[in-house]
Amino acid sequence: MGAIGIIQIGILENLIQFIFYGGIIFTLGIIILIVLLAAERTKD
Repeated sequence: MGAIGIIQIGILENLIQFIFYGGIIFTLGIIILIVLLAAERTKD
C-alpha cells in the first residue's frame, strides 16, 4: 500500500508542476501575441 501511495503522490506533484509551468508558458505566449498584435496596429 505504501509504494502505491508514494507513486500517486509523485504523479500528483508532476501534474501540479506541469500545470504550473504550462500556465506560465501559456500566459507568456498570450502576452507576446498581444504585444505583436499591438505593434502591427501601431505600424499602420
